[in-house]
Amino acid sequence: MPMNRVQCQPGLSLPEFLHTYGTEAACEQALAQARWPAGFVCPRCAGANAHRFQRFGQAYWQCRACRAQTSLRAGTVFASSKLPLTTWFLALYLISQSKNAIAALELRRHLGVCYRSAWRIKHKLMQAMTGREAGRQLAGVVQVDDAYLGGERTGGKAGRGSENKRPFLIAVATDEAGHPRQAVIEPVPAFTKAALADWAAAPPGAGRRRLQRWPGRVSGRRRPEPCPYRDPGPAGQGRHRGRRRSLGQRRAGQPQALPGRYLSCVWLLQIR
Repeated sequence: MPMNRVQCQPGLSLPEFLHTYGTEAACEQALAQARWPAGFVCPRCAGANAHRFQRFGQAYWQCRACRAQTSLRAGTVFASSKLPLTTWFLALYLISQSKNAIAALELRRHLGVCYRSAWRIKHKLMQAMTGREAGRQLAGVVQVDDAYLGGERTGGKAGRGSENKRPFLIAVATDEAGHPRQAVIEPVPAFTKAALADWAAAPPGAGRRRLQRWPGRVSGRRRPEPCPYRDPGPAGQGRHRGRRRSLGQRRAGQPQALPGRYLSCVWLLQIR
């Protein structure tokens, strides 16, 4: 039986990942290289000269021009977190390498943290990835095909016009060699000229689901999981137990939108 080259293409194995990002110093070096590839840049005045000092075991940079102080984590998804960078990087690896996404409960077992921490980590990273892909448009040679999903209900007519099936459009952007780079999967009302014209004219980020192909795999994101601490009330309104609420409970079980200053961490998915 011939080997499927798409499924068997090389990727980043777990031993290789642990060898490269297994220590806190290695993670800090990778984060500094991704955030300041040409050296330190002040987030307030864009100055390049700074003085580095230690405070409570953490490195800080003080700009010589505006005297502003910042840290390596400030302004990123890792800010205000007491977890080490090795835990965050391992979560990035597990989320990006999982074919069918990874549940927060499984992520808790792999990271060795509580469920609430695993849930927050997962949704922060997914929100950062979503923000990175929100404005991306397919370019180059784009191939479009149609598909149906469903058909599990009984009754109704069979075939492509069944009311039990949901029509989908799949668009794939390829490079000069014909290799897929990005893809968009989105449901449409029907396979008509008007529906296809509206779909093609829709602005980026209009609810489309984007899949970004990285070396070794195709990375996708599914719908966020509902928060287990939320107690749904009548008419779809949530009633929360206690005074403290976790991230996402403030918006009916959905992950809270992160500010634009958050540094996207999708660069870690491109390490091979």
